[in-house]
Amino acid sequence: ILRKARCSTNRIGRTVAAVHAIEIAWRSG
Repeated sequence: ILRKARCSTNRIGRTVAAVHAIEIAWRSG
């Protein structure tokens, strides 16, 4: 369970980071 939770959290974290970076680039651009 912990491994699956870590994997899903890692995926969500990467996705959020990517979306956040795109949002910053879109605002500055």
